[in-house]
Amino acid sequence: VQGFIALSIAAVQPPFSWLILSMHQMLMPDGSPYKLSKRVKLFLASVQLTIMSLNIVALSLFGGEPDNIDELMKEPELAMLVERGGQVMVFGRPGNPHSLLPALLFFYFTLVINFTILCSWFAHSMYSLKKISVAAKSTQTQMLTKKMFEVFYWQLHGSVLHHVTPLTALMVFMIVDSRALPDTLMAALKLALLV
Repeated sequence: VQGFIALSIAAVQPPFSWLILSMHQMLMPDGSPYKLSKRVKLFLASVQLTIMSLNIVALSLFGGEPDNIDELMKEPELAMLVERGGQVMVFGRPGNPHSLLPALLFFYFTLVINFTILCSWFAHSMYSLKKISVAAKSTQTQMLTKKMFEVFYWQLHGSVLHHVTPLTALMVFMIVDSRALPDTLMAALKLALLV
């Protein structure tokens, strides 16, 4: 089950990265040092696929139930779920992810690396579009560059809002017990995640 969860999270990243890289490369002129060869692009894709596959393996290996699962299932919050029937996945007490911690740290590390690379492609693409827009003489070229700028802008916000932020919140609150945080901070965090 943990492998399917990891697959559903990790499978989104490589196609999205390939799309952004392809859009970035379309903006680069032929003589640009930022124009990557097909071999380099395939190498980057294979490295990313390997790393994301390692995340799936890590979550499958380290995502087992904790030693004190019977004790945890007797807690009122979980006992109610157990009574309903079905599968209840518990990785440990809040703030103590038990054996899942190495997989979480590796996954968070790869999320930060992938997102940093994506942001650099976004930023460079937006910078290139700005230069193209300033140099453009026709209004049609200026309108097209403005549209492309908006596409990159919304793709960046979409990936932050729907991929990076939820995963970061999930992983942080698996490691940090949210009950230890002040109520005002928790209220602000909940509001920020909702907005």
